[in-house]
Amino acid sequence: MKINIICLLTTLILLSACSHKNDNNIVITPLAEQNHLQRNHLKGKVKTVITDNYIVNSEDSSQIKSNTHIQEYSSDGFLTAYITLNKEGDTLSKRIINYNDKAQETIWIEKNYQDNQSQKCIYNYDINNYKSSEYYYLNDSLLYHIDYKTDGIGGITEMKRVYSEYNISNKFSYNALGLVTQINEYDPQGNLYKFITIEYDNYGDEINRCAYKDKNNLIEYTYTQYDKNGLLMRILYEDPVHSIREERLYADHDKSGNWITEKCNRNKKNIYIRNRTIIYY
Repeated sequence: MKINIICLLTTLILLSACSHKNDNNIVITPLAEQNHLQRNHLKGKVKTVITDNYIVNSEDSSQIKSNTHIQEYSSDGFLTAYITLNKEGDTLSKRIINYNDKAQETIWIEKNYQDNQSQKCIYNYDINNYKSSEYYYLNDSLLYHIDYKTDGIGGITEMKRVYSEYNISNKFSYNALGLVTQINEYDPQGNLYKFITIEYDNYGDEINRCAYKDKNNLIEYTYTQYDKNGLLMRILYEDPVHSIREERLYADHDKSGNWITEKCNRNKKNIYIRNRTIIYY
């Protein structure tokens, strides 16, 4: 199984290397400098993304609407609101994100209308204006906080999630273009229990993500495929340990190159469909 997976990954990398159209004017933005549209792989001056989610009945392939997600973006590409509606269109939750004059998140507040609770996250920055911590609250109770260490451009090199009884941490490595190439995950005792490697094509788009328990123990991988024009076509995820194979297909795109329909099957059974309506400035 391990040999077959490695061979498949090698083939997928070769296929991805020539998947995009030829363009000599490639501009890759470091992750630390990307806005939310770039991080969410949305192209163009997106204002609103409305996503209707449907569960597919495995017996008769009928679709049952589960909920709707609405994302609102500012004109400079930052997420300002995230709203969840139930299948009847009633608001389940609403998150509002606030920013300072440097386009840095300062606080988000989310209201859950089902249980009448609220959550919030408060962001802090160091003297270099790089993110230093986040504090998460449920109502007025602190749940946990995250401490950050950053590099010279604000890229996160280490994050530590601090709970009342234990801590867990991640460390990040970058390539010369400022894109994450490896994530190490550590348990509360500080032992490495998993690491993730990420590979990109020449356009800075992620094509392969592999998770390992150790260097000889691949536990899951994700392969992303684009067509010759850079349109997202397919995401393949496989967990050989638990015999899970999930495939997401994207056949429809709008004029800006953003996908409109996502169809997902797991172990050859359709499980959900997502339809997006995208509104532009």
